[in-house]
Amino acid sequence: MNKKNRSGLYALIILFIGITLCSARNINIVKFIDEAVIKYETGFTVNTTLVMWNRMLDNPCLMGKLWELYEFSPAYRINHKDSGFYVIDPTGIEGNLHLILSSSTGRIYYGTGSMKNWGLPVTFRGKALFRLHHISSDDNVTVTLHIYGEGGDTLITDLLLKAVSPILRMYIDRRITRNLRDLKIIIADIMNNPDKIRAGLSGETLKNFNQLYN
Repeated sequence: MNKKNRSGLYALIILFIGITLCSARNINIVKFIDEAVIKYETGFTVNTTLVMWNRMLDNPCLMGKLWELYEFSPAYRINHKDSGFYVIDPTGIEGNLHLILSSSTGRIYYGTGSMKNWGLPVTFRGKALFRLHHISSDDNVTVTLHIYGEGGDTLITDLLLKAVSPILRMYIDRRITRNLRDLKIIIADIMNNPDKIRAGLSGETLKNFNQLYN
């Protein structure tokens, strides 16, 4: 990472006033990003308020339930586990996700898990950082997403990951583009047609959904 980008990253971290830290994990964020083998960045805009966007981010299990309700693909499953979440992607990715930095304008998540697809001959086990920064204007939120993946846990897998990193970035971009298309459908109904969603919910999920508006 060059000096300018490093300074920008430090500035972003300093902006996390009132940070929430996952005390179980001491992650050197700058070092992790510097040494990442896979680096991906994209930007997008969602038609919602900053308050509602942050409430969605604070409720990943609820958003997972809504994803199931809409029967979008892949059929992600998100459940609480210890102080974080366990995410299953049926295409071959699963692992733990922890929120390690949080503010009204950003989030950083730390994930550990395994990857078993993409036509590769081995199963990768590794760690990743997911960094979101968002700003609002009227009823829109503009988001910048960075994903950083560490190298392999052996010399062979590390070399293999470096070799296929362009393919992985292309795969990540396709997946995120498709997921955002579907997520925006859910967000549009949250903002404009919540009763449509309520009709398909019950129990604790319905209670959690109604809390988005309180």
